[in-house]
Amino acid sequence: MPVTVVTAAAPTTGPLPVSQSFTSSALGTQVPKLVIVEATRATSVGPVSTGGMFAMGAWDGTNVHSCVAGSGDAQAVGALHNASHRDSTTKIIQILTVGSTAIDGEADPVSLDAGGFTMSWTDLCATGIQLKVTMVWGDDWEAFVGSYVGSTSNNGVVSPAVPFPARGLIFFGVRDTAGSGAGADGIFNLGFAALNEDGTVQGQAGHPYFEANTPAINTACGSGVRNDSAVQRIIVDGVTEALTEECRHEVTAGGATSFDVTTRVAGGFALTSHFIALRNGSKRTWVGVPTLGMTTTGDKTVTPGFPPGVIWGIPNVLDTINAYASSGLCANFGLAVSCPDGTIKGCTMSSEDGVATSDTYCATSSNFAGLGVTGGADWVATVTARGATTFTFNVSNAASLDVLTPFLVFEEPKDPGWWSALRRWRRQLARM
Repeated sequence: MPVTVVTAAAPTTGPLPVSQSFTSSALGTQVPKLVIVEATRATSVGPVSTGGMFAMGAWDGTNVHSCVAGSGDAQAVGALHNASHRDSTTKIIQILTVGSTAIDGEADPVSLDAGGFTMSWTDLCATGIQLKVTMVWGDDWEAFVGSYVGSTSNNGVVSPAVPFPARGLIFFGVRDTAGSGAGADGIFNLGFAALNEDGTVQGQAGHPYFEANTPAINTACGSGVRNDSAVQRIIVDGVTEALTEECRHEVTAGGATSFDVTTRVAGGFALTSHFIALRNGSKRTWVGVPTLGMTTTGDKTVTPGFPPGVIWGIPNVLDTINAYASSGLCANFGLAVSCPDGTIKGCTMSSEDGVATSDTYCATSSNFAGLGVTGGADWVATVTARGATTFTFNVSNAASLDVLTPFLVFEEPKDPGWWSALRRWRRQLARM
């Protein structure tokens, strides 16, 4: 299946701008249709780093959108948390300085190339952080990167335009009304939605992260997972740690050239949300938040109901759906992807809560993982097998709670062999 993920270190030296290219033998000479770049502060794959940060950007060759949320580290009670966020419609990745909205490094997209893509660093990072790069290609795949501004009225509807009937949607964003800017508070939302061929919604799920930038009795961080809305924002009071749902957007329908987003909780906030729209021909998509028994190790079965191809997930440490949590927990979120070619990578960040000194962490890994309150992995899992209607999610490190992971899965029937040969012949014929 034409989706793969690679990692590489960001450059730290050289006269600006500094070009960086990413390639994978999986693409051969094909050109990607979508590139997703993610990063934490980790300088190697595996070990956990201090100073929480999660950065993500996407480019379809024309449109680019990126977001980043970060925090200070070892923040004492009564001190500002130095949490912040940014988003951009020109940069494919932005890296924050620890405890600041200031840029540590950022890059522009340059070209989609045969076998990979190239970007250009206009500001270099202080350290060689690991970049996670997911590339999507192939004749059947269509991809579009965009954004929309949600309605400020309850049950108000907006209809973001897309150039094809979207079957899978990945939402990402911070607390912004303009689509490009910076602000206080560590805020990031990730969400999924799956649409059927007739435009009905198969499923959706969202996970918001919030760390207040105010002096607090304890650290103020919040996190949550819902299976009825793909886009959510929460506010955490910096003193009482009371959680308030600021706004919530639900995908309510799909169409040939747009999809509908209905505001269920308005709060008077005209939230900008970025999104990736995907379609893989007539193949199906599925979003679910299954209960898997994550407090024990071993194989867990997830059932999308068709042969699974690429699998995206949002690792976290919550065990209650349609609810948010804060006090005494570790706010944690990330994005992981498992590709049928065996490549798998994840990025995640976390912030302690209910302690005298709040430590923040992040990691880039070769698995799905939720970070614990002291920075180590609370749980670790990976996709080990794909079947006719299921995939196996093997838990090697059990979670402290029966955590709920939202998944977005695309169908990909097993290639009988002759189909790939026919497609190669058609591509060669087209070049003649």
